[in-house]
Amino acid sequence: FIDADKGNYINYYEKSLFLLRKGGVIVLDNMLWQGTVLATSDVSSGKVDQLNKIITSDSRGDNVFLTVRDGIHLVRKK
Repeated sequence: FIDADKGNYINYYEKSLFLLRKGGVIVLDNMLWQGTVLATSDVSSGKVDQLNKIITSDSRGDNVFLTVRDGIHLVRKK
């Protein structure tokens, strides 16, 4: 479960994916970041948006994005 400083979300995702066994799941919280993920002037929002894009194109796992509350991204390692 990743819910920490948004500026390091990409680092946390990469480390978690490295440590996770096949079939394991990563849950990332606040992936809509209060609707500001497209606000390019905010560094944290930009990092969250960048990670969303990384996850959707990452062939190392299957993912689903849930738009409940503040957005949850689930990734199952292949």
